[in-house]
Amino acid sequence: MTQRKFRFALLQSICCFAMMFMLLSPLKAQGPAPKEIPQLLSDLKDPNRIVRFSAASALGRMGASAIPAVPGVILLLKDKDSDIRLSAALAIGRMGKNAVSAVPALTELLKDPEKLVRASGLFALGKMGSAAVPAVPAITLLLKDSDVLVRSSAASNLGRLGAASSSAVPEIAELLKDKDGVVRMSVAGVLGRMGTSAAAAVPIMLVYLKSMDKDVRQSASYALGQMGPNAASAVPAIIELLKDKNPNIRISASAALTSMKPTSVTSVPAIVKYLKDKDKDVRSSAAYALGEMGVASNSVIPELTELLSDKEKDVRSSATDALGKMGIAAEPAVPAITKLLKDKDIDVRTSASSALSKIADARKDKE
Repeated sequence: MTQRKFRFALLQSICCFAMMFMLLSPLKAQGPAPKEIPQLLSDLKDPNRIVRFSAASALGRMGASAIPAVPGVILLLKDKDSDIRLSAALAIGRMGKNAVSAVPALTELLKDPEKLVRASGLFALGKMGSAAVPAVPAITLLLKDSDVLVRSSAASNLGRLGAASSSAVPEIAELLKDKDGVVRMSVAGVLGRMGTSAAAAVPIMLVYLKSMDKDVRQSASYALGQMGPNAASAVPAIIELLKDKNPNIRISASAALTSMKPTSVTSVPAIVKYLKDKDKDVRSSAAYALGEMGVASNSVIPELTELLSDKEKDVRSSATDALGKMGIAAEPAVPAITKLLKDKDIDVRTSASSALSKIADARKDKE
């Protein structure tokens, strides 16, 4: 390696370390503007890139106390050095909602040729709350960015804006087909957190549940599960997904039904069938789902009781937990649960003890 290349690599390493330090280090206590701000404002204009970078980082660590420096930091968002632009955006983000005057400049930064700079712009806008609403169209465009981090960050930031970004829901839902698993799971969580604001995505996800791509089917079912009762209209389609050949998707579908908390009696028989699935994780998930459904699944006591003798400890534990959640309705299963107090697995024994306690408490409450 030539000396020039070595110096460049060293400089990059220093910058990366400084960025990580800036993100992970605690903010200084808020209060009157620190005395060092005038010097740092001067350093923001220094011809040395390391000085400018360090000054922006230091101001960021001051949090809201550095608000007087916002105009100076905004100027660095157009610095010729990408690391400086990144540092400036992160600094503004750490100043939070008090730096809303930077929203227009941060919105412009989303067009930056450097992916990390675009991501830092999204980070900063995500800290602005409702003040970032004018940036929704620009953020929406980044849902199709070539970089995984940028796409995921764009979706997350739109999710934080809730109803204000509802117009972007169809585009966000499109990312459930993303080639990157991290993006798909991130988007599923975003749609879940958006609640009723993401209602427009349900019809789209119903289509994805029938995709030929197993990853898309799983992401869609996970997203609907994250939306919980807000996606209740998808219950019939999720029940159908319990028939999927892929065990991971059957597990995801079972978990989704648990989150949706369906009360329809048609949901129970569909899940009960999978208590006898050949995959132990599917059996365990089905038992867990029935337990979460509570009163709606009291008719399945015999099936869950039979599962207490399953060869897999996790399945026995899940079935025991489910019966415990059903309270006094699980009285017929007490003898079988009692036997598990001598199970060779400690988790199963613990579940059995807890279940018996819950059933006893339910009996006392009724008396």
